[in-house]
Formats: sequence, structure tokens, C-alpha cells
Amino acid sequence: MHRTVRVCVVAVLVACKKEVPNAAPLAPSAPPSFRQADASVPPIPRASASAVPASSVPRSKGRCRARVADEPKPIRGAGVFVTREGKIRVVVNDDGNPRFVDATLGTLKASASPCAVAGETLFCASKKGIVVRHDTKGSANVIEDAASARISAVKTSNAEIVAYLRAAQTSSGIIREAWARGPDGQMVKISDDGAGATAVDVIATGDRIFFITAEARGSLATIAVRPASVKEGRLALAPANVIFAGGGGDYLLEPRGVLSSSNRLVVATVLPRDLHAFGGASLLLDPEHLTHVEPVWSLYPRGLDDAPFAVTLHQGAVWMVRARPSSAEPHSSLLLELGQVDDAGHFVTVGERMAPENPTRLAVTSERDALVVYIDSDLGGQRERWTCGQVH
Repeated sequence: MHRTVRVCVVAVLVACKKEVPNAAPLAPSAPPSFRQADASVPPIPRASASAVPASSVPRSKGRCRARVADEPKPIRGAGVFVTREGKIRVVVNDDGNPRFVDATLGTLKASASPCAVAGETLFCASKKGIVVRHDTKGSANVIEDAASARISAVKTSNAEIVAYLRAAQTSSGIIREAWARGPDGQMVKISDDGAGATAVDVIATGDRIFFITAEARGSLATIAVRPASVKEGRLALAPANVIFAGGGGDYLLEPRGVLSSSNRLVVATVLPRDLHAFGGASLLLDPEHLTHVEPVWSLYPRGLDDAPFAVTLHQGAVWMVRARPSSAEPHSSLLLELGQVDDAGHFVTVGERMAPENPTRLAVTSERDALVVYIDSDLGGQRERWTCGQVH
């Protein structure tokens, strides 16, 4: 997942692929439990499109420590967490075939695009654009024309939905479009005609489905949310709603969505705010009234070519792990930072440690009283468990 930020000033344009000193992991702490997040949060007020973007004030709440279980494995590629027989395991995508990291022997160079998880089912895209469905009973090809990009999948109460990008020939050349595979195998286009999509994500709660698409062209980047549902066995789409427009149009947006227990749709991404600032952006939405909102920013000390992050829902709250520069110096080391997105959209740091050399892809999941993180870096694949104190 290579990204280039051409809109930033020269002092900010620094590739993050560099020598990062290895720091010893923080000493483990006893694993106390998290405090349950308060789910009784009032509805989100609609934000004015002319409002001034908010920025997070650097804060820390509680402390989290990483327990690094073992040395990195000689496996490269994006990982994803899947539950098998009650155990959380890491899977990488070996050209359309899932490989469990803990059962793989020797060196493996897997895909930069991870498999997608829908319950206990995995969908993995091959280099030829074939998406293969895998479960405990076997595998089958379900999509044949996916572009080489991240796919997403979700399982509702009665359907499996897969979202992906497809290359299309137009009068302006080849562009990518966002598509979805419905419950009966139907293929439905998610993005509007002529809109070049850079990424698509899908989340669901019960029978409610939300597609999150990103588009980057010229000097403008946009993020849209499109609600959907399954009616009479088919995928039915509602109109798309643009929730964000701005940043650098040449930046590869990859938004992630999480629906919290307080019924807030949180969309997170990383991009330039303007010519001089770069960082994470959180957009908080009322799923019943999707509209343009101003992001809450958590700015980095400088720009970053590869700015991996991952989000998950843990005990009703939205959590994020991300790699960011430790300072504004051009060759400063990278930090692996764990934080919670609070009710106002601010990123609240709860723990950090020196990152492995050149982390390029991250995954995170909830496991009882802790969060589990998988890091793909130049040192290989590494899994670690973060336990925290009183964080809410």
C-alpha cells in the first residue's frame, strides 16, 4: 500500500522507509480489565459544512502496554484476524489462498491486500483478480474481475456481502469503480458513474449495511457513505451521501468504518489536512441522518508515505492503532501508537512503543480484556497483545 503526498511542502515530503532503531518492548504489566464504555451517548448533532475543522489536543488517558510474545516471523504481507474454533488467529493472503501465520513454516511473501473476513468465512483475492471464498467446508471462486486492491466483507443475519474495486474502460480511460457481491451472487455497482474509486469498505449491524467509498481526483478527495439492505434476497442500495471533501486529491484514501455501541458511525482515515499538515481524521455520523461533517484531526509531526492504521470495536468503544513519526525531524523514528476515539472524535493516546522497522500494514482486534495487534514490517510479521489500565 504505497501512498504519495505530493501536496505537502518539501520539508514534509519524507519517505518513511528508513533505518528505525529497534527499541526493547515496554515491560509487561499485569493484565487488568478495561472499564465498560458508556453506551448512553446522545445523538450526534449535524455539523455545518462551513465549520472550522477541529483538532485533537494531545492527551493520554490510562496506560496500555504491549506484550511482544515472540520474534517476528519471516512472513511479509497484510494480516487479518479470524476466529477458528474459539481462537483468534492471523491469516495472510497467499495469492487467493489463506495461510495461517502460526502454522506457516519458512519464508512467505504474501499479498499487500489482506483477505476479508465475514464471520468465520474468508474472502481472498488473487493476483489475477479472482476472489475466492473459503470456509471450513472448502473454497469456491465468487468474483473474477476484482482490481488489485483491498477487498472488504461482512456477514449480516442472512447474507454475506463482499465489496471490491473493478477496473472499467471509459471515454476518459480506465478508472476504478466500487462494486459489491450480493447474497444471491448478483454484482451491484456502488460508486456513481464516472467516479474513480480508490477504496471501498463495508460494515453492517443486524440487517443494515453501509458502504464507505473513497475517491481521489485532481485536487479533491471525497468520502461517501451509501446505506443498503437486503430485500427479497437481493441487495438494495439507497442514495450515496458525501460526508467529506478536501485534502489532497492525489492521496490514496483508505477509510475504515466502525459502528459503535452508541449507534455512531465512525469513519477514520489518514490524509493531508492542507499544504502544511498531515494526520488522522475521524468523522462522526448519525446513521439515520448522513450528511457532510467536518473531521476531527489528530495531526502528525510530519507527513508519512506509508501511514498504516487499523480500527476495531472493543467493549463498545472505537479503538485505533497507527504508525506515526515520533518527531518532525526528517529521519525521526516511528512510533506504534494505540488510542481510543472518544465521543467527540478525538484520538486519545493510551499507549505507544517504538515501531518495528518500516511498518507498512497493521491489523487490530478485540480479545476479552485486551487488544491484539498484527504488524507487517521489514522485520516480518509480528503479533502482540496490548493490556490496559482504567481506560474508558
